[in-house]
Amino acid sequence: MIPSNTYILWISAFFFILAGAFLFYRIKKENLFLLYPIDAYLTSIGLSFFFLSIYNITSLKLLLFISSFFVMFGGAYISRLPLKLINYRNEKKIFYSLLVIAIIISLYMYYANNAALHMRIAHIYTFILAGLFTIGYIIYSGIKSKNKAAKIKSLGTGTTLSLCCFVAHGLIAFNMIPLIALPFAGLITVDLPLIFASLSAITFIIVLFVSRFYKT
Repeated sequence: MIPSNTYILWISAFFFILAGAFLFYRIKKENLFLLYPIDAYLTSIGLSFFFLSIYNITSLKLLLFISSFFVMFGGAYISRLPLKLINYRNEKKIFYSLLVIAIIISLYMYYANNAALHMRIAHIYTFILAGLFTIGYIIYSGIKSKNKAAKIKSLGTGTTLSLCCFVAHGLIAFNMIPLIALPFAGLITVDLPLIFASLSAITFIIVLFVSRFYKT
C-alpha cells in the first residue's frame, strides 16, 4: 500500500517541475538568463520530492540520500543569482566550492549511514543559502528598487519562494515538523513544511503568469 504522504510528495514534485519548466520557457522567450539559478532550484526541489516519494514506497536508503543531495544542490545553485550581481568575477569559484561542500557532506553522511542527519544538514545548508542569502537579497532588491515592474517581480518572487526557501527549509532545519490533518478520503496527516513548499511552487507559477503583463 502506498503511504498517504507519498501522493502529496508527487503533487509537490509535479508543481515544482512545472514551475521550473514554465520559468525555463520564460527565460528563453524573454532572455532572462539571470533567472537560471531559480529555475535550477525549482527543478532540484521537485526531483528531491520525487526521490523522497519513491523512498517512501521502497525504503531504499540511497534514495533518501539522493533526495537530500538535490536539496543541497538547489541551495548552492540558487545562490548564484545574488552572487552574479554581488561578486560576478568570483561567482563560479564560490558556487563550485559550495557544490564540493555539498558533495563531501553527502558522501560522508552516506558512508556514516545517517540519512536523518543528512536531511537535516541539507535543509540547514539550503535554509542559509536559499532562504537567508538569496531570498533576502531578492526582497531587499525589491524594496530598494524604484521601478514599479521590478519591485512587483522582486517582491512577488521573493515572497512566494520564501514559503519554501525560508519557511519549509527552516522548519525542517530546526526540527519543527508539526503534522496537520487533511480530511480527504479518510484522515491523512501531512508534514507542514510540505504544505508550505507546495504552496510556494503553485503561487510562483501564478506570479510568473501575472508578471507577463508587466514590462521587464
